[in-house]
Amino acid sequence: MNIIFSTNDNGVCYLLVSMYSIIINNKRSELHFYILNSGLNDKNMEKINLLGDALHIKISFIKIQDKLIKGMTVKNNAVPIESYYRYLSPNILNEGKALYVDIDMMCTENIEELYSTDLEGSDIGWVCDSMVFRRDDSVVKKLGFDETTKPYFNSGLILMDLESMRNNKLTKVY
Repeated sequence: MNIIFSTNDNGVCYLLVSMYSIIINNKRSELHFYILNSGLNDKNMEKINLLGDALHIKISFIKIQDKLIKGMTVKNNAVPIESYYRYLSPNILNEGKALYVDIDMMCTENIEELYSTDLEGSDIGWVCDSMVFRRDDSVVKKLGFDETTKPYFNSGLILMDLESMRNNKLTKVY
């Protein structure tokens, strides 16, 4: 299974916990973690590699070049630019399929069934997040989303058919 994370040096502790939770709940799966980053320092890369080496997990670090995000702006300063790297995945990974997981996600069971989900011709599989509508101060309500006619999807867990995304030119790098 190809698992994508994106982080900077500030998120490495969260990343390690998320990775470990996936590893211990998917012991029989062949895992390959792709770490999309803006340039992790050597100490943090060593920590990540130690986890991978100890548990026999393949890890690939992919430093996102500035030219790939040139002109990209972030309207929400609470969200680091690295969180948008997931959308570059079809252009930078030579894989057919991958699961993007936010670094603050915890895995509590085997994800093989999720990973094997037939997307039935769709490029991506999203998780509908209905919990955001339970809060009175919900930002998504203010943006016009609604549980039945305009659902909100959690971008922290995305099953991607990378090959289909490339073929359909869903993302474009300038």
